[in-house]
Amino acid sequence: MGKGGMGALLANGKKVAAGRIERTMPILFSFDLTFDVGEDWGTAVADTYELPFGCAGTLERVTVEV
Repeated sequence: MGKGGMGALLANGKKVAAGRIERTMPILFSFDLTFDVGEDWGTAVADTYELPFGCAGTLERVTVEV
């Protein structure tokens, strides 16, 4: 854990980038927690909506910093 690994970025089902991620989280998360962008398939962050939940807007930018 925390030692990095390979990662891939997909957009519309096509790989647009790939590379080594040097550092990853040094802890474990439960299997129902996911890293969703524009939709939520894992554990709901609020009781006010049901899963799966999609964003009705347009994402102009997503930035991930490690």
